[in-house]
Amino acid sequence: MDFSTSFELWLVGCSMLFGAAGMLLYDGFRIWRQLCPAGRAALFLQDLLFWLLLSAGVCCFSSSSTRGSRGCSFSLRRCLARCCTTSV
Repeated sequence: MDFSTSFELWLVGCSMLFGAAGMLLYDGFRIWRQLCPAGRAALFLQDLLFWLLLSAGVCCFSSSSTRGSRGCSFSLRRCLARCCTTSV
């Protein structure tokens, strides 16, 4: 698959924004830990939640950035729609 230079620059910029969003998410979890101290089990669940959210974001970002090629059959819009409509 051939990518143009402008697409690669756009991808670098989006990757930087995604990394910044991941850092903000991490900082949010750090603030949550300082405001609400908890035991080891709660810390484990917080870490698990952080990594699950970050992993889902990486999966959606990578599949949308490759435009669904190489076996990735869903786009960012479909992934977000699926995540937002799933009931807990």
